[in-house]
Amino acid sequence: MFSPTMPCEGKGSPSPEKPDVEKEVKPPPKEKIEGTLGVLYDQPRHVQYATHFPIPQEESCSHECNQRLVVLFGVGKQRDDARHAIKKITKDILKVLNRKGTAETDQLAPIVPLNPGDLTFLGGEDGQKRRRNRPEAFPTAEDIFAKFQHLSHYDQHQVTAQVSRNVLEQITSFALGMSYHLPLVQHVQFIFDLMEYSLSISGLIDFAIQLLNELSVVEAELLLKSSDLVGSYTTSLCLCIVAVLRHYHACLILNQDQMAQVFEG
Repeated sequence: MFSPTMPCEGKGSPSPEKPDVEKEVKPPPKEKIEGTLGVLYDQPRHVQYATHFPIPQEESCSHECNQRLVVLFGVGKQRDDARHAIKKITKDILKVLNRKGTAETDQLAPIVPLNPGDLTFLGGEDGQKRRRNRPEAFPTAEDIFAKFQHLSHYDQHQVTAQVSRNVLEQITSFALGMSYHLPLVQHVQFIFDLMEYSLSISGLIDFAIQLLNELSVVEAELLLKSSDLVGSYTTSLCLCIVAVLRHYHACLILNQDQMAQVFEG
């Protein structure tokens, strides 16, 4: 992740001379890395550290997150561009996660008949044609991952924290009977993959446990709605959660509270 150790030389205190043997030895050239991270490798190590170090995405750490942006990008256009890039990829992921027609929407959402007069707000037949001729393009998982892997570790943690929070809100809303929408299991798996790639292992375990705590309530709500997903949705999601917890079992057992939650769940 970081470039090889370089000697730190200050202006006031020059470093002692090195032996001639060390001066003659040249390290092999590094492989060129494309994109923004490739430029970062030529920066001083403290800049690389400030760029990559993941700060917890919590309300109590908002000041540190803002200070990081100011240190790296200042207060001008460069900072706004950095924020916009993160918002763009987060929006693409949420666009996929919030796409209607997933999980419960088609099976449980009530169908309300419309009168011909109710369509006037669409602009009549011309409005309907325009809406049909402009289908919304959804980004693919491959496109999202290609952009995601070029982010810094901090940005990767920030994106996964936001999208995992959105998934939990969807499931909680459904469990409370306030929504008919559940995220697809493969979408949750995709978030697991992103968190694993970004090395956010503690965040991955925490996210999996929070999902686990909601499964029994979700299953009860599916039974109440007489859904076709009874016995299949929560089982498939639980299988993914168990896979994560088993794979990172060595990390999980270090936290006694999390182990208790997993056992009860």
